[in-house]
Amino acid sequence: MKKSFLLSVLAVIILFGFAACNNIDEPKPDNGNGNGNGNGEGEVAVLYKESFGNAATAAPWPAVADYTGFKKEGLGAEKVTYTSQGGLVTIRSNQASKDYEGASGECNAMAAAGGASLIINDIATCGATNLSLSFGSIVVSDTLQVSYKINGTTEWKKIDYTKTDGGWGLVKDVSIILPTGTNTIKLKFDAAKTQYGTRIDDISLTTKDKTSAAIVDPDTGGEDLTEISISDLRALNADEAKTAKVTIPAGKKIIGIVISDGENGNSVQNNLQIVSENNDAGIMVRFSENQSHGFVLGDKVEIDVSGQSLEFYKKLLQINGVPMANAKKLGSGVSVVPASATIAQITENMDSYESRLVLISNVLITNSSNTYSGNSTINDGTGSMTLYTRPAATFASTALPAGSQNITAFVTRYDDTNQVSIRNLNDVVPANPNATILQITSSDAVSVEVNTSFSHTFTTQESNLTGTTVISCDNLPSWLSISDKTINGTAPASSGTYTLNIVATNNDVTATQVFTINVTTPTVAGENLLINPSFENYTEAIPAGWSLGTSPNNAPFEKITSDVQDGSLAVKIAGNADGRCDLKQSISGIVPGKTYVVSFWYKDNTKTAGSSGIRIWANFTKGGNYVAPTGDLIPAIRPGQTLESVTTWTKYEVEVVAPADVDGFNFEIRATKNNSGIIDNCSFSEKL
Repeated sequence: MKKSFLLSVLAVIILFGFAACNNIDEPKPDNGNGNGNGNGEGEVAVLYKESFGNAATAAPWPAVADYTGFKKEGLGAEKVTYTSQGGLVTIRSNQASKDYEGASGECNAMAAAGGASLIINDIATCGATNLSLSFGSIVVSDTLQVSYKINGTTEWKKIDYTKTDGGWGLVKDVSIILPTGTNTIKLKFDAAKTQYGTRIDDISLTTKDKTSAAIVDPDTGGEDLTEISISDLRALNADEAKTAKVTIPAGKKIIGIVISDGENGNSVQNNLQIVSENNDAGIMVRFSENQSHGFVLGDKVEIDVSGQSLEFYKKLLQINGVPMANAKKLGSGVSVVPASATIAQITENMDSYESRLVLISNVLITNSSNTYSGNSTINDGTGSMTLYTRPAATFASTALPAGSQNITAFVTRYDDTNQVSIRNLNDVVPANPNATILQITSSDAVSVEVNTSFSHTFTTQESNLTGTTVISCDNLPSWLSISDKTINGTAPASSGTYTLNIVATNNDVTATQVFTINVTTPTVAGENLLINPSFENYTEAIPAGWSLGTSPNNAPFEKITSDVQDGSLAVKIAGNADGRCDLKQSISGIVPGKTYVVSFWYKDNTKTAGSSGIRIWANFTKGGNYVAPTGDLIPAIRPGQTLESVTTWTKYEVEVVAPADVDGFNFEIRATKNNSGIIDNCSFSEKL
């Protein structure tokens, strides 16, 4: 009996030893850190984990598509990539994650204040269908929507969760249940518009399901868009009158390289100028959201243009009202080779060169202000055209370079004015020092009052010319004479406009200028300089003397016939769902240093939540060009605040002093998007 018992015990010990030896080389469960290749049912496995690294970043903060410090971990993380949509998502280290268990600190992803989406692509599920999502964020759940999409499908499915406290906090163990057979998913974090931006950190996706090998399916879902070349896209709207609107067919996308430089401010924040990679065609894209799109010079972008409007703004072809979510970044740092062209070639073939990047050699650049701001004239000896620089550009106040220059710029137009715009100052470099150029550089329009002495000296700029430049005119009025480069005389007794054909000649080189003299009757202090100030004279849908502003989505004016402030008519201006509405009139004959009174009456003005209402939005001008207001002029004629809502007639009135070197004023009242107001009895007069 004892022997039998001992034999049984010995057998158990031997069997246990063999089992222990057999387990020595078996694979261990994988905890997501590469320590094994599987897990048993009920054990937690990490499919994906990201803390965005700990290496400090610095401004300018890297975009997610450019960042290289990701710390992706987990069984299904090997093929993960990161993209953004609808705005800029950057990786920042200036506000560390904190105040929750496992906060990694240092770097995190931040969606721009205007709103943006962080997309995490190609997470392998490793056979699991019951997933658990955790992440840290700095906003409440109403501000940050989370969803997932199975590769190969088109539908984003919302992931419901609750976070009620602002500030850093952890959203923990949110359930995601996938259909059997799901191999790969994407996660999307959609941040709404906020004051400072939305931060996300420490994203993890775990499972207690038994896992298997990672399989990454191609994401064919939603990728059934067919690329249309920018050249073929432009051909869809070849309207010679440049007024037609064409709807782009469904299922179309374009791919292009960004050639506008929003960072330097010489393009509107929601506009994007792109060209094909070989620069054979270009197009302006105007996004629907009035905020920065986040794309920078040299980015390669893909834009879903299905069903979008291909139309003209001031005769420039554009894709208008594109949602920012339709655009995504494919790459960065792509160089575009500009097309070499003369000004004559560009102006003779504007439809071909429009929105492309060009190199124009041996040009002289002139502007009456001697800065880039506004409309400058460029001349390369074959012709001249306008170089336009937004006054808001970072380099607008920079002095123009002297002598012959080579400029790289994209081609635009404004009605019948052919234009080019540089991206930044790197686009202007000294040209061939031996080029021969002659240019008239003085202003092409002046004003003089009746019966007063008048004198104007033309200035010229010469390059590699040794002769003496002389001025001539074949249609000089009888009240003027020429001496050297100066015209003199006494203005006639009646007002009028005189257009002179001025020719500068140096040996066999010539330059021309159409020069306009406006003879005006002196204004009387207190006299209203506006035409039809109370809108009593109506021409179709627009009061005589007035016009719509420059917004591409202006709503029409509405004639008001009851409860007016002055006379028998008033005007309602209303921004629609697509944009603002501007009531506008240009005034000439402004005298620098004089004080002017600006006023108008208004009532029934709306001010919807999250939007501004109506306001004055005016500016002085020089030769028809915008002059940026400074100092006290800004709150007076371009105030940051709109008018408070009123239901009875209320007067807005300010006094302004005309700055030096201006000759006009743009009187403009603006109703912003989805807002309106009734206007009457406008006035602009010299102070008594």
